[in-house]
Amino acid sequence: MEQPIRVLCVFSQLDRGGAETMCMNLYRKMDRTKVQFDFIKHTSDACAYEKDIKELHGIVYEAPRYRVYNHFRYCRWWKNHLKMHPEHRVIHPAMHFLAVTGDKRDRIAFLHQRDHIADVLRFLPQLPGQGRNNLFHI
Repeated sequence: MEQPIRVLCVFSQLDRGGAETMCMNLYRKMDRTKVQFDFIKHTSDACAYEKDIKELHGIVYEAPRYRVYNHFRYCRWWKNHLKMHPEHRVIHPAMHFLAVTGDKRDRIAFLHQRDHIADVLRFLPQLPGQGRNNLFHI
């Protein structure tokens, strides 16, 4: 059987916020034999959705929190993580972290408000790498 496409969803934490809840609603309803979500959180605290993610066979990784003083360490962490996990063919960043990684994987952005579309469209072409940038308005 073919392995599912693994999507890496990036959040500051996995609590019951708007973007996290939308992502979890998609995750619960999708065909996980074709697409599987894994998650990165930027906190060592236990988060509300971690148990649900593990029950759905997702993996939760913990990234260091970004601070200006740890910029190079943060970038190095991401480059190492992405190098060690080539199975993540698509990345859904709920944060603007990808500008510092230079990774060439495909990116997906979901927008809920039309007034932010112009800002995001201006930002996407500036991201380094050669992956596709996909924007969905929900």
